[in-house]
Amino acid sequence: MAPKNQRWWLTTDHESLVVSAPADHLYDLVADMPRMGEWSPECTAVDWENGTTGPETGARFVGHNHTGPRGMVAQGPGTRSRPRA
Repeated sequence: MAPKNQRWWLTTDHESLVVSAPADHLYDLVADMPRMGEWSPECTAVDWENGTTGPETGARFVGHNHTGPRGMVAQGPGTRSRPRA
């Protein structure tokens, strides 16, 4: 097996970016889960499940990811969230 630093999958990850835009505008963008595939290098799409059309407590979603030669599907629950004041 190749040494850990030569494997294609991530064992840890961190990214940082400074954006000059109002926080509420940025929050609206990242909270719109189906749009995540537009700017994520890994997530290709997010779909709401069971007829849900947006974020609400108890809603569930499916994220479609593609990293390296592999694709995967991740499911998750929607939780209530709000931007910090």
